[in-house]
Amino acid sequence: AFAEVEVDIETGEVKVIRLVSSHDVGRAINPMIVEGQILGGAAQGLGYALTEGFCFDQRTGTALNQWFLDLRTPSILDIPDIEPVIVELGEPTHPFGAKGCSEISYVGVAPAIANAICHATGARVTELPMTPDVVLKALREAKRTGA
Repeated sequence: AFAEVEVDIETGEVKVIRLVSSHDVGRAINPMIVEGQILGGAAQGLGYALTEGFCFDQRTGTALNQWFLDLRTPSILDIPDIEPVIVELGEPTHPFGAKGCSEISYVGVAPAIANAICHATGARVTELPMTPDVVLKALREAKRTGA
């Protein structure tokens, strides 16, 4: 996965402008469905990378945002331009040469965004979700260490 981002260095807000998500699917038996799986996984990955995180009460350990409505999953308005790339290298162990691509398509999104933030700012973000406060912390650390 590859991401193009804009980072507001004063607020820590990250805006993903473009995302390219490439997957070896063996053989795409139905390319339209494969593209849909890649797009859906990339959208899930955006939430995982930028907004969806559990908050816990420090005293009791109780989840403070235990309902789906509290997780701030991205809506269609939050999704950038996503380019799905289907790679077909074949799979000899499957009768039709196919591989699955559903859940795996969200895995590369967070590292791609973290790398894009580092490329844009020099700050390495190592915590998820990459909320503005997490990004600001990474920016301060990069400035402190001269990275």
